[in-house]
Amino acid sequence: MTKEYSHQWSNLWNSAPGAHFFNSLEHFISFIDVFPATKYMIVFCYKKDELVAILPLVWGYRFGIKTLLCIDSFGDSIDRSSLCIKKQDPEILRFLIESATEKKNNIFLAELEEKHLNLFMRNNMSIIKNCTFEFSCKSLRINFEKDLLASMSKKTRKKFKKKIKKSEDSMTFEFHRKENAGDFQKMIEIEQKSWKSKKGIAIFQKDSARNIYRSWIKNNNKNVGVAFLKKDNKEIACLFGMFANKTFLITNIAFVSEFSKFTPGKILIFYVLRYLQKNGFNTVDFSVGDSKWKRDFSNQILKQYDFYFSKNLSVCIWWKSLLFIKGIIKRITKLGNCPNG
Repeated sequence: MTKEYSHQWSNLWNSAPGAHFFNSLEHFISFIDVFPATKYMIVFCYKKDELVAILPLVWGYRFGIKTLLCIDSFGDSIDRSSLCIKKQDPEILRFLIESATEKKNNIFLAELEEKHLNLFMRNNMSIIKNCTFEFSCKSLRINFEKDLLASMSKKTRKKFKKKIKKSEDSMTFEFHRKENAGDFQKMIEIEQKSWKSKKGIAIFQKDSARNIYRSWIKNNNKNVGVAFLKKDNKEIACLFGMFANKTFLITNIAFVSEFSKFTPGKILIFYVLRYLQKNGFNTVDFSVGDSKWKRDFSNQILKQYDFYFSKNLSVCIWWKSLLFIKGIIKRITKLGNCPNG
């Protein structure tokens, strides 16, 4: 990609409402650095000589079908689709999809925001005939208000305030704008001692994840944020995130399980929110997925969807059939987990 296209991408990203790290040029460059053999396609959409949208895609497979899809850094790690669009215009989205599938390519967009999915529903777009989609997950976030604990129940808030008061006497908080030498290694060591490691779900157990994070730091350290919570001068909790304009996206948090009775992860989150609020930021994105601590702090929920498109009727039928079966299995599993099931 030429310097001119890179410059245009950066300018669009800086002006696009709701732009995030996962549709930034830096995220794309980081991925290519780690996986240089990856084949990719980038669709640029212009309207009256103005760049209004970009859709970067890489080649991969979805349910056994070769398809163009969003960059997935290290497997099931996408928080948002790679679509970057300046205007909520269905014609722009149609152009992007039609251009990418001009040679009968298939497309799978993971974690497409609901506002973008709704563009397909407007004006009776014919593209609907060739696509299907499914609900993927909720993404929780907090838009800052005066009280950071407003979403907690009164009982939970009362208990948590006591823990915060105790932590102020026994713990220290650090927030680094840019990763300092040694920060990332400290994060790896903390996660190794966490409950995530014991359950086999620690992100940094994967070589690809460590390499991607190192590439994020190398290519975009100016927008990296790293936080630590210390007790007796030892790091017991850590947090990693990326800045995008006035939003901070948390991509990983972990704490040493030995100190779980102090709820260090939750305390660290509170300190990070307070720090960012004081420094003029508007929003903290807790990334995809639902959890108790996210619900305790969040005051906004975004719905995200997985979008499938193909001009091949057989591929459409295959994908729709698998999604139908997948939906049945989910309902059966949910019923089986009910107390009276």
